[in-house]
Amino acid sequence: MAWRAALGGALGALRGAGGAAGVPAAGAGRLGGLAVAGLRGLAGPAADAGPAPARAPPVPEGARGPAAGAPGALREEVHVGAFHVSRGIDHIALSRHERFRRRGQYFLQRDCVIIGLEDPGPPPERGRERPAAGARGGAGNSLGAYLVVFKYGSVVFFNCDMEGLGRESLDTVLGFAEGGLTLKPHTEDFRLVIDPELPEWSEMAKDEMKLRQFDVRNVGVIASVLGQSVALDFYAAELDHMLREFNALNEEMAKDGSLTITPKKLFQLVAQNNITMTDIMTRLGLLERSDTAWKFAQYGDVWENLRAEFELADRFERLATKMELMQNNVKYFLEILQNRKSDTLEWIIIVLISGEICVSLYDICTRGGGGGG
Repeated sequence: MAWRAALGGALGALRGAGGAAGVPAAGAGRLGGLAVAGLRGLAGPAADAGPAPARAPPVPEGARGPAAGAPGALREEVHVGAFHVSRGIDHIALSRHERFRRRGQYFLQRDCVIIGLEDPGPPPERGRERPAAGARGGAGNSLGAYLVVFKYGSVVFFNCDMEGLGRESLDTVLGFAEGGLTLKPHTEDFRLVIDPELPEWSEMAKDEMKLRQFDVRNVGVIASVLGQSVALDFYAAELDHMLREFNALNEEMAKDGSLTITPKKLFQLVAQNNITMTDIMTRLGLLERSDTAWKFAQYGDVWENLRAEFELADRFERLATKMELMQNNVKYFLEILQNRKSDTLEWIIIVLISGEICVSLYDICTRGGGGGG
């Protein structure tokens, strides 16, 4: 199928994002919107110090991670890969799937489900390379691997080898896709650095974020931003496509003053535009703050810094401008269609009135001629 070929390409190009040992290269940054770079390089180092309870008590602002101050504490890297695969995914049904339910490590939220794919292992000894999560023949790693699936069709992997565990998990997720699969997956690539001795809870650097501790709450907050980012790329591409179609109609009108589009095609464009705007405003929740970011100040800083890094506010404003332009085009062409329909009805009324007049004249003439005889 076309989407499998596209997704296969997406899963191939990120090989270069990781080093020879599966650790992301220092220069690995985020990928462009439509650049289907791929996710095979998701075989990065690790993603969590173990799943925290869904309602764990808040971590004090000054508290260090469990490894803080320990002898030989190591900085570890987490490779995060996000991509948009469908208009929607039934994340609630997915959380009940046997593959994930038997592990008992999933956290169901209103718009997503966080799934622990691999348990964290002991921290690596200094000087030894840590195997990638889910790698064939690997003995695990100190952070574990996570998958976050959003109801609006985005999937985010943390520290997962897409050759094995990630590929199998992705195939399972695609079985719960709704509204059709995306032919060209939009991807984002990002790197996290876990440093237990970091002075602040989090710190934003070029193309990466440093964290003192990596837990399930961080997984959810970070995934929400990357998931929205790839979804924005998807909807921006859809709006661009519709604007090109309307631009072609405008050029046709400017050239010879005629409109050749059929009412059915125009109504389809209008409906597609309405669906896109509804999805952006209601399903993505771009204007809503993450629940965790509302409750805990340190996670709120992570959320705000990532939104600034991925320019979500600016991109949403540009998207809103495109939606406004789409609405103006839709209104213009619907008015033309309505005027055409009105003209047709007027001519029908004129013909009917003319016919009635002719019948009346004929009747008058007939009656007048009969009376004279």
